[in-house]
Amino acid sequence: MQLFGTPRSHYTRVVRVLSLELSLDIEFRDTGNPGEAQPFGGNPLMKVPVLHDGDVVVWESDHICRYLVERAGSDPLGVARSDWAWRNAVAVAQGVMASEVTLVLAARSGLATEGAFFDKARATLRRGLAWFDERAADLQALDYRTVYMVAMWDHLILYNSVKISDTPQLAELAAALNAQHKSLADTRPALRS
Repeated sequence: MQLFGTPRSHYTRVVRVLSLELSLDIEFRDTGNPGEAQPFGGNPLMKVPVLHDGDVVVWESDHICRYLVERAGSDPLGVARSDWAWRNAVAVAQGVMASEVTLVLAARSGLATEGAFFDKARATLRRGLAWFDERAADLQALDYRTVYMVAMWDHLILYNSVKISDTPQLAELAAALNAQHKSLADTRPALRS
């Protein structure tokens, strides 16, 4: 199997963490700059991650994770769990991640990020992070929700999109989970030099 993505992609990181937790042998293929107009492992949407498993090609992190747990016959992180509060936590992380990508790509492109559209993206970041900060005490274990949350948090820090002081409990929880779990530590994106 091959996983196409970038080392800094929070979506790709979620899949990489799961593959490590499942002890799957997946070759990681760095696709380069996600801002360039190029096909990413065959995904017509030009997004990562993309998984190739023989003739099977799967894109989008949730779809890939679902495919991997079905293929492995094991679900150590609760990817397929159908508890709606559980799924809502994943949705909050995904919403924050999508809003941050919008802001980062706009800034990279030289777009002015004033106005209602970008204000809503920044509000999504603030509200989503506050939501996780309020629930940090209930999110101590490594599971699908917390993998998404840590991937989201580390990406926000990497791109200076948030202040650690705004959500101290979330910052402390992400640091603790990164320190406690090899799969998170091994996939953590390197800070810019």
